[in-house]
Amino acid sequence: MAIADAREGADVAIAYLDEHADAEDTARWAEKAGRRALLLPGDITDRAHCKELVEKTAPTFGRIDVLVNNAEVAPTGRIDEASLDDWRTIMSTDLDGVFYCSRAAIRHLIDAHWVDCQRIVCIETRRRLSDALL
Repeated sequence: MAIADAREGADVAIAYLDEHADAEDTARWAEKAGRRALLLPGDITDRAHCKELVEKTAPTFGRIDVLVNNAEVAPTGRIDEASLDDWRTIMSTDLDGVFYCSRAAIRHLIDAHWVDCQRIVCIETRRRLSDALL
């Protein structure tokens, strides 16, 4: 998503948990497209971290036009075999993280005169979720 956005002319802030090599590779692609990339490692299930993402991104790029909530934890097995800790990890990433990041960025999006908070659910996750429910 970040590479495509950069190719379309956007500077990109890349928030990620601990996938440093992947994030650096994505940043290189954005820079090859002539755009700036800001790498922001951390945990989006931490409300303060989401606020910090916005506090670093807005002054670096001058504004925030789009928020893509793309982090997710997909089930790895059947739902009846998942522990409560597994469930909380999924929900805190897939729901709480979206809320925290959206809430932190919403004022910037409104100030930009449009709100574009996207939630991306990949096809693979949908398949895994279907398998987990069977």
